[in-house]
Amino acid sequence: MRILITGVTGSFGTEFSRQFSGAYDIHGLSRSEVLQVAFPYKEKVILHKGSVVDEARVTEVIRLISPDWVIHAAAYKHISTGCGDSVEMMDVNINGTRSVLRACSRCGIGSRVLLVSTDKAVEATTFYGKTKACAEGIVIEVGGIVIRYGNVLGSSGSIVPLFLDSASKGQYLGIREHPVYGVPTRFFIRLSDAIQMVHSLLGCPSGIYVPRELKAARIDEVARQCVQFVGKGAVIPSGSLLYGEKLHEILLDHMEGYKAQKFGNFWRVARDSHTLGQRRVEVSSDKPEGGMYTPVELAGLIRETSDYMKGLA
Repeated sequence: MRILITGVTGSFGTEFSRQFSGAYDIHGLSRSEVLQVAFPYKEKVILHKGSVVDEARVTEVIRLISPDWVIHAAAYKHISTGCGDSVEMMDVNINGTRSVLRACSRCGIGSRVLLVSTDKAVEATTFYGKTKACAEGIVIEVGGIVIRYGNVLGSSGSIVPLFLDSASKGQYLGIREHPVYGVPTRFFIRLSDAIQMVHSLLGCPSGIYVPRELKAARIDEVARQCVQFVGKGAVIPSGSLLYGEKLHEILLDHMEGYKAQKFGNFWRVARDSHTLGQRRVEVSSDKPEGGMYTPVELAGLIRETSDYMKGLA
């Protein structure tokens, strides 16, 4: 099977290439020549330079390699980035997705596109989340696949490496919280597990897919485990939640919860589903189906993340 990954030099593309470059013919699209030079699997993965917003270039690459599947992982993903550079975030996340889908349509790939999305797209309160929600809608409309999950441990800019870095410098780890309802919770997933989930969905019917057994943790507990692991730093409160910052994340909105059907280890919401279940499926980080991480589990995840980040250095 031949697979094209957009944004291949990012965390997702790098790990997918590590796991599957020996099994599949993987091609990658990336706009950064610097990152392509540093890409650790460039001898096994064929790299193509280009941006997803350049529809002509995307079409040229897809027509050249004729992939069986396109995994669309390219995105401006950091919420803080979107505040100051909203035009480019919108261009990459929305127009870039549209470019990929148009190129696939022209080249006979059709709807064999899988979008890597996020819990931030559900009832979005940030500009980033809203751009990803738009991207989801575009992909589902043409019959593609969307997968949503939470914070990916070890990915660029994720919270655990940031906490570890701050703690190693002896800095305070400030935790924002709601004045009444307390400390935020978030879904967390290993990068390697996220890759396996995406791989398992290639060839599945169109729809939005959400992992059923995803686990979550309180942000202050994550910070405390990072401090304990490093042996320096301290966790302190740092005021109220920022504008648009949720107390808890969800993976299905209200109506999707009524439409969701079990599909193996996922909840699936089909585009053409008009049947509402009698019970609404709730997937929230304060009461996850997979449960909350225990302190021991979190300590193990943080150790794994630290080892993974050292391997990238």
